[in-house]
Amino acid sequence: MANKKISELTALTEAAAADALPIVDDSASETKKITFSDLVGGASKTELSYLVGVTSSIQTQLDGKIPKSIGTTAGDIIYFTGSGTPVRLGIGTTGQVLTVNAGATAPTWSTAAAGGYATIQEEGTGLTQRTIMNFIGNGITAADDAVNSRTNITLDATLNSISALGTAADKMLYTTGVDTWAEATLTAFGRSLIDDADAATARTTLGLPIGFSSKARAYLSSAQSIPHAAWTKINFNAESSDVLGEFDTTTNYRFTAQAAGYYAVSAIVSFAANAAGIRSFFIKKNGTTIVTSGQLIASAGSSVITRLVASDILYLAANDYLEVFAYQDSGSSLNTDYGEYCVAVAIHRLS
Repeated sequence: MANKKISELTALTEAAAADALPIVDDSASETKKITFSDLVGGASKTELSYLVGVTSSIQTQLDGKIPKSIGTTAGDIIYFTGSGTPVRLGIGTTGQVLTVNAGATAPTWSTAAAGGYATIQEEGTGLTQRTIMNFIGNGITAADDAVNSRTNITLDATLNSISALGTAADKMLYTTGVDTWAEATLTAFGRSLIDDADAATARTTLGLPIGFSSKARAYLSSAQSIPHAAWTKINFNAESSDVLGEFDTTTNYRFTAQAAGYYAVSAIVSFAANAAGIRSFFIKKNGTTIVTSGQLIASAGSSVITRLVASDILYLAANDYLEVFAYQDSGSSLNTDYGEYCVAVAIHRLS
């Protein structure tokens, strides 16, 4: 390349890192070359652009920057005073929150106010405090509402219906449709009636006489075998009526009076046709006292059913019970007849 004056060289608007520049080395009294990258100490173009617009001493500009030494501990916070002076606020302690001081001039660390968590108890016993509440079952559901940045808690339709009702004394709930509830009046007297365990107790609450509604009629629904020469209780296993539930047709097969009074008692016992021996039955009170009975001697050559009937008016105390026993001595076991009008007992309180 021919020698040229610097003013004659082609202008270069942006130097590359490897571009060379002439430089005088005073220590060697010699002109040398240096790359642009070495001249600027390896600084990038972006880094050099930070100096654009600096009109005063670079050192003065740098002195205005926040010195690194202002921070002393991990977690320190830097804030500015009213004059623009940077100030360090040391890291707070566990559980503290960042707030503003009383004069609203600077940030400060403060202890978190109580009430961040509600105290949750189970029947007065405190539970471990958690940050998550989990809903189990169908009564309450929770759904995320991202649009409003919240969680929506929804009560079941039944609970919503109940919660909409007013509360007052002497009220009870009842349904008028699916998930729809209403209130009805329930007086103290009404409560005293519905808490009665049985019909007898309810009648006492109502002041109704117990005895006169005592009516029961029981019968055999199938034939029962009566052994030879052995008194055997008739197992009445079905009922035509039993107003007070006084006849036991499943276990003891007997009538138990709920109240004292005079009772009309009648019974019929029928045996299958047989020409030998006698047929008999009696009604026994409390398992020991025979109160009435019936007996018949079979006719020789008889081919018809034998029917025995007996009746009486008896006084029974409360909890006295009646049973019917049958007897035959035909020489072997003999079946009874069965049905409402063939083997039955009827009891009705008179007074």
